[in-house]
Amino acid sequence: TLNFHGIANYVGKFTQETAGVSTINYAGEDDHPQWRWTLQTLYTNGPFSTFLQMRYSGSGLFDKTLDAATLPPIHVPGQVLFDVNFNYDIPVSNGVVGLYLNVTDLFNDIEPVTAGGGGQGGYGSNQYDPLGRFFRTGIRFNF
Repeated sequence: TLNFHGIANYVGKFTQETAGVSTINYAGEDDHPQWRWTLQTLYTNGPFSTFLQMRYSGSGLFDKTLDAATLPPIHVPGQVLFDVNFNYDIPVSNGVVGLYLNVTDLFNDIEPVTAGGGGQGGYGSNQYDPLGRFFRTGIRFNF
């Protein structure tokens, strides 16, 4: 069988109001991208299954509170990450033993290097995956 799933989120307005200070719309800033979406597919054939996921976090500006005299606007690119999982189920007397391998951030897409420091040579935004490629393998017991 082959299954598909997708979800998207758009944030057009994300404001913060402080008395005596003008309201700032943070939508489209590095920590609050306007677009995020996830696409997933699952392929199952008998005891074998493969799961592939693509995650997107949109581009934005480094800091919308800075004026051009302090720091020129810095455009931070979006990021697309791929995750994959392989699973093989072995039937046993009262259940199933599953062997799996999971790779998060398959292509090791590191955050871009821009002003501000932090992270893996980038600017430390919550928008980007801070770990890079990550492997996980294991055994599941289901009785």
